[in-house]
Amino acid sequence: MIDFSAVPFLDSAAANTIEGICRKAQRTNLRVYITGTTPPIRQTLFAHGVKPPAVAYKRTIAAAVASAHR
Repeated sequence: MIDFSAVPFLDSAAANTIEGICRKAQRTNLRVYITGTTPPIRQTLFAHGVKPPAVAYKRTIAAAVASAHR
């Protein structure tokens, strides 16, 4: 789970790092949840390939935890 609720902006280097983490997680069948993104941060992540089905976006940490338990 990666929480972006305290992240004011995201550059391409950070987005590429997150994409690499998600790619490695997919290879080992781990589910990545991203929470607390603003529309601009989500747009940057999407532009770098960090999008469903590779990751699941949830509004809150609680929602991500609930989804992970299902």
